[in-house]
Amino acid sequence: MQQIREHAIDVLLLDLGLPDGAGIDLIPFTLQRQPACQILIISVFGDEENVIRCVEAGASGYLLKGQGDDDLAEHLQDLLNGGSPMSPQIARRVLKQLRQYASPAPLSGNEPVSVPTPNDLTGKELEILKDLAIGHTYSEVAANLHISLNTVRHHVKSIYSKLYVNSRTQAINTAARLGLL
Repeated sequence: MQQIREHAIDVLLLDLGLPDGAGIDLIPFTLQRQPACQILIISVFGDEENVIRCVEAGASGYLLKGQGDDDLAEHLQDLLNGGSPMSPQIARRVLKQLRQYASPAPLSGNEPVSVPTPNDLTGKELEILKDLAIGHTYSEVAANLHISLNTVRHHVKSIYSKLYVNSRTQAINTAARLGLL
């Protein structure tokens, strides 16, 4: 936590089983302080609950220990280029969860339904979202659009709020499903 507070980091490699606490707690801690940081989970814990909790908290990738160790440099480059490296078993769990989101339980008709629409996002937010979707970092987005890094962060928080998501991956998936990308 001290290192995260004191140093700018682009990527955090995180294990869930830490000797001094739960690794998952570092995800929101890190993203609150460094929203552009990409978090890659590398853990022996591959159960659905841990995977989904990490993805929902904002992890950008999830690898099982011992799988893909030889390709770690490639996975890191993929992460920095906007990808989401995942072990095949982890990808299966994420897809299963997405299918559950895509097929929600029928509503009784009394619940208010709030679904984001293309009109909810401003033109600048759409530009930023498109840049993020093709793998640009926050710094690259700022340079491309001639705005400050803090302005990008402000717009990203607004995008997350309007799309009801908590991570870049969720924002891109939701925007694609809504036809925004």
